[in-house]
Amino acid sequence: MSDYCCICNTRISEGDRNQIFMNGGYLSFEFCSNCWKSEKLHSPSTGGVITIAELFEQSNKDHNKQ
Repeated sequence: MSDYCCICNTRISEGDRNQIFMNGGYLSFEFCSNCWKSEKLHSPSTGGVITIAELFEQSNKDHNKQ
């Protein structure tokens, strides 16, 4: 695990750490709470815009349906 946010590169404490695992857990990204809630991701294929937190919530909902 890293001690730095992968977006703003600030040091993050254990209690402030948010992680997303992708590709079956082979890839992980860590974010501070500010970037987690505010940074937006853009999908070129759909034109959609979503925050990292919203993507995480949607992913959890999709995973729990299975």
